[in-house]
Amino acid sequence: MTGKTGAALLAVLAILLLPAEMTATPLYAERTGRACGECHVDPLGGGRLTPQGQRFLARLRAEGLVRRGGTIRRLLVLCAGYLHLLTAILWFGTILYVHLLLKPAYAARGLPKGELWLGWSCMAVLAVTGGVLAVEKVPSWDLLFHTRFGR
Repeated sequence: MTGKTGAALLAVLAILLLPAEMTATPLYAERTGRACGECHVDPLGGGRLTPQGQRFLARLRAEGLVRRGGTIRRLLVLCAGYLHLLTAILWFGTILYVHLLLKPAYAARGLPKGELWLGWSCMAVLAVTGGVLAVEKVPSWDLLFHTRFGR
């Protein structure tokens, strides 16, 4: 195994081993006026939950605001994010190439079919992967409009 392959494998494993759930934020503590230590064993926050924190997490799950995340789900989200970023770079890079190097006169009589296919397929992939990432990050309308994501 080469150094680059090993580093890539290590990065993927590190991402997969990150905590599966992370819903409460310092913003929540600021908004409620409660200290992190009320829900977490560690007074600085993070890690194991106190009984009160477990009840709060159970309530969030019952309301559908927190999803159970398994390794396969996280891997799919990672792949969707990677594909989203790669497609965006490919699409915008092609647009810049056509406009900056080939000049707009190149497309005066229409773009070649290959470039049209690339553009439309990139737009479709971006729409699908963007939808997957948005639903994963913000699972409900209520969460969208009452958290930092909607403001």
